[in-house]
Amino acid sequence: MRSAIMIWISLWMGCTATQSNISDVLRPVEYASTTHIALSKPIVSVDSILFRVSARIVAMSSVLGSYVSYTLDGSVPDEHSNRISEALLVDRSSVLKFRSFHPDYMPSDIVEIQLTKVQDRVSITSVNVVPAPDAKYAGSGTSLIDLK
Repeated sequence: MRSAIMIWISLWMGCTATQSNISDVLRPVEYASTTHIALSKPIVSVDSILFRVSARIVAMSSVLGSYVSYTLDGSVPDEHSNRISEALLVDRSSVLKFRSFHPDYMPSDIVEIQLTKVQDRVSITSVNVVPAPDAKYAGSGTSLIDLK
């Protein structure tokens, strides 16, 4: 039986099977430790970065068993920061930072969103959008945002 297996492996590999090269081929595979792999950034969705009453934010991670932590004051989220489990309503101007965590992986990079509460009937305002919009949506630079 052993010689039949060696012949089959030999044919499968296209070589002459010997005891030494079979043990080389059948060596156990080693995988990288997941503790050296960082999670992908969380997926964050905001209904509007400019709002009058409140902004609704949803964040999730794409990796099973992970969670998303956030801060409202611009500090870097860690494992002990607030966890987002449902839609978050923000009613004041804030810098939010989100980060994914999992016990078996390194934390993700940070996603930062700046929310700005505006007054009713804003006549003239200057807004910096971070990240900047794509160049093909640049506009003329003199438009007002219709908050209705």
